[in-house]
Amino acid sequence: MSHPPANVSTFAEAYTMFYPHVYNTLYLKTRDPDVTHDLCQEVFLRFYNKFDSIDNHRRWIFSAAKYILLEHYRTANQDQVDLEQVENDVRMSFVNGFRDTRVMIEEALDSLEHFGDEQGRQIFDLIAVFNYT
Repeated sequence: MSHPPANVSTFAEAYTMFYPHVYNTLYLKTRDPDVTHDLCQEVFLRFYNKFDSIDNHRRWIFSAAKYILLEHYRTANQDQVDLEQVENDVRMSFVNGFRDTRVMIEEALDSLEHFGDEQGRQIFDLIAVFNYT
């Protein structure tokens, strides 16, 4: 049985900060909300269990997410998926795609808030991040 992190509020802050990013990145690969939720749950359970020994939370979370996604593909879709291509796609989405695109989206969303356009931010977030029409 795991013990709670020494600083539960810091864990909660990290969870709140990173969960949407991890979910969105994984969803772009799975296109299945249920599978994505399960994968995120696994990422953050492992994060919770190792929280006190992790120096760089962001790096650890995204490394774990990449590993868990690859684990999922290896077990669930082994016959239907080219794992080498999936691994290359996942590596690119977590390294280049996540850092470049997500940072740009966050900056755009932050600029909307600075202009007092909270509704515009919410609409943009729903369209660009959650793929609503």
